[in-house]
Amino acid sequence: MSRRRAAIRASTDEGEIASSVILLLVVVQVVLLVMHASLIFHGRQVANSAAQEALAAAQLFEGDAGAGQAAGRDVLNLSSGLFSSSNVSVSRGRDTVTATVTATIDTMLFPVGNSITVTVSGPAERYLPEADRR
Repeated sequence: MSRRRAAIRASTDEGEIASSVILLLVVVQVVLLVMHASLIFHGRQVANSAAQEALAAAQLFEGDAGAGQAAGRDVLNLSSGLFSSSNVSVSRGRDTVTATVTATIDTMLFPVGNSITVTVSGPAERYLPEADRR
């Protein structure tokens, strides 16, 4: 009987080890997925901040697209190592300003969903003669 109990115990231990390994693999995948989602969320927030700064700099009365691009690039440079590539483009018309930040997050976890594009727009400041202010 003791051999039979030992055999049953050994097979039970092997089953517990196998299920523990499978559970560990699932937990590791979930943790990696949460880390990836966190990086994407953080990258989107940084890109949004860069676009807002670019817009604010280009909206000024004496602002231009170059000032907006420089302001957006400064924000992106603060997050060194987050993006593998990034681009800030600003267009200023007579009445509106549009800033677009395109970036790719540098992550080794999952190679999908890593590109981010944020576009913001707003009115451009301009001088109105007193006759036109009313």
